[in-house]
Amino acid sequence: MMDYLTKAINDWDPIGIIDITPKDEYAPEINEIRSRASGISNEEELANIIYDVFQKYFDDFFKSSKAECLNVARSILSKGMIEFKEYDSYYRG
Repeated sequence: MMDYLTKAINDWDPIGIIDITPKDEYAPEINEIRSRASGISNEEELANIIYDVFQKYFDDFFKSSKAECLNVARSILSKGMIEFKEYDSYYRG
């Protein structure tokens, strides 16, 4: 079963290639996002990570704005895919 981060990135398809490539095309980027997003404290941090990762891997082929990345970050966080640091420390002690 596909996790929500993978589904969100594949649905967004920031490079426009998911229909002609394997469904795990964005796996390296998703793994890096997951790794770097550990302990984020807000949506903007996740959006910046998403933007940076896709810019790094796809350079000029990546045309999405930081605002688009913020929308994706909000979608991911609304599904509870990644928790904020404040939530973790407050509720988990």
